[in-house]
Amino acid sequence: MNNLSNYNYFMLTAKFIALGFEFLDETENGYEIWFNSGTNKKFNIKNSAKALPEKEILDILKQVEMTREEFLEI
Repeated sequence: MNNLSNYNYFMLTAKFIALGFEFLDETENGYEIWFNSGTNKKFNIKNSAKALPEKEILDILKQVEMTREEFLEI
């Protein structure tokens, strides 16, 4: 997959699990907090089966200091 437009929660979190992220907590508004103890980075993501908006994915990548290109290479 060479763009971000078709990624959903399950596809995204699978990649982040491969990078060492783990589910940490759930917020009251339905978002989850994921954390990587090795890098001390975390991100918030809405648990949804629908494709996430590209802007939301880019916001997640910004939270973990990763470029689009780095993410797509995983």
